[in-house]
Amino acid sequence: MQHSASAIVCSVRHHGETGAIVRAFASEEGMLAGFVQGARGRHLRPVLIPGNVIKGVWRVRVSGQLAALVAEP
Repeated sequence: MQHSASAIVCSVRHHGETGAIVRAFASEEGMLAGFVQGARGRHLRPVLIPGNVIKGVWRVRVSGQLAALVAEP
């Protein structure tokens, strides 16, 4: 299952060494959560600030699991 949407970042929680769990609000899908690999790196850290608008692609194999999120500014 895959969702692609423009969304507003609501919260970012660090998870592991470089990853983060990001919750974002998309107008069609509502509140979506996803795991972003490398979220604490120098390229994604300024993008994943609450209030920023991102283009995201959420991918999940089985419904009910946390999706993998690819975020772009």
